[in-house]
Amino acid sequence: MPKVSVVIPTYNRAHLICETIDSILAQTYKDYEIIVVDDGSTDNTQEVLKRYGDKVRYFYQQNQGQASAWNFAVRQSSGEYIALLDSDDLWLPQKLEWQTEVLDKNPEIGFVCSEIYAFRENGTIAHWKKEKSKKENFESMFEGNFIINPTVLMRKRCFEDVGGFDVKLRTTQDYDLWLRLTRKYKFLYMNIPLVKYRLHSQNLHKNLKQKLKDHLFIFSKEENVAHLNLFQRRIKIAREYYDFAPDFVKQKKYGYAGLCCLKAVVIYPFVGYYYRPKEIHKMRFSMPYRILKVYFMSIYYFLKALFARIHFIKGLNIYVY
Repeated sequence: MPKVSVVIPTYNRAHLICETIDSILAQTYKDYEIIVVDDGSTDNTQEVLKRYGDKVRYFYQQNQGQASAWNFAVRQSSGEYIALLDSDDLWLPQKLEWQTEVLDKNPEIGFVCSEIYAFRENGTIAHWKKEKSKKENFESMFEGNFIINPTVLMRKRCFEDVGGFDVKLRTTQDYDLWLRLTRKYKFLYMNIPLVKYRLHSQNLHKNLKQKLKDHLFIFSKEENVAHLNLFQRRIKIAREYYDFAPDFVKQKKYGYAGLCCLKAVVIYPFVGYYYRPKEIHKMRFSMPYRILKVYFMSIYYFLKALFARIHFIKGLNIYVY
């Protein structure tokens, strides 16, 4: 029986998954099994995986979403530890060796994670790591997710104890799981990159509307907000709306950005109090500015959306005539 079960859900990633598998086979640690759950792919995923023979345990299911595929993969596993890996990401060679050693030596820890290298196909690469102020506890996770899925190695019993991934979620299943895990178990964040995380147009986090919807669902779950009173829960939801506004701006979806700001102040009119923009360092009395800035941003984004719409319509008229 292997010590580690590497579980990989996949959907139409035949052109990438072999790189992922090869990064596992290149590990310095060898006591593992590889489980791939194909979540209804319509490409040649099954064919390209045949080259690995019995090195990969392949399962197919009708498309049910990534959370369902994760849970199915874990149910098929036999290892004491579960290593999560997406079918487009890569591990550095010492990943399993170093993390397995941590769990072996620290029985009180439920899981371990690490920093990453984020890369694009054009060769650009970035080093992502958590802020130093973020502590390794539930409270820090509640403020915002800093754990990247393919960096995690966890005890299977901990995964099963908290109920696995929530299949009702489409984009933030991992964050919801980390909240439930960190509420019950200690974890260790390794200050070293052990994963190469691929950035591309198909990353699920690009669907901001779905991601926002899922975040609001996560913070409506009693198990995640049981420590908050009704007032604190409203503040948390307001902050979620406000935090998503800059992401919509990056995608030039100014109408959605304005709507997020508007909903934030409707739910909690003083939501801006919790944010300290860089420009306030030159201000003697910053609180009124911080509170009012959200209102001005809402108006500004709605106007940008309106002007963008007008410009688009004018462009169509020029093309027609």
